[in-house]
Amino acid sequence: MARPKELALDTNLLLDLAEGKDWAHEFRESFLAADYILLAPGAVMEEIAWFDMNGTQRESDLAANVLEQFHEWQLDFFEPSPVADAAARRFALNLIQRRLMPVREKTDGRILGQTAWAQIPVLVTSDRHLLGMDAGSLRLEFERVRLFPVTPAHPKRLLWALH
Repeated sequence: MARPKELALDTNLLLDLAEGKDWAHEFRESFLAADYILLAPGAVMEEIAWFDMNGTQRESDLAANVLEQFHEWQLDFFEPSPVADAAARRFALNLIQRRLMPVREKTDGRILGQTAWAQIPVLVTSDRHLLGMDAGSLRLEFERVRLFPVTPAHPKRLLWALH
């Protein structure tokens, strides 16, 4: 049986949906119509919950909208096992130690690690830190720790490639 087509979603894409950005909704609708499953890693949902409770008023409002609309948008999430999350946290620290990611972006590394453990090949993001990483160095880091390689990709580029 073939594995379903899955894409992992980063926090910023969920916030773009909550903000009502047309391109974000076009991305979501187009990939759902193409039978993709759109999944948010557990670390993304934690970040949304943090924004809801602790963010600026704007962040809190957007996060609350994400939480209210999440299932209506036909999105789902996955919660990694404690072992997988521990490995994802180590992976994030490795990225920081190897200077592939700034220290303050450790959640982004954890999201990549969780996505790798779930064996989802693409993390859909508009985060410049993730998109700006050297693709070869990132792939080597995944190989070094024997994790499934994940490619960060901008939703507009994926949408363009789909059409």
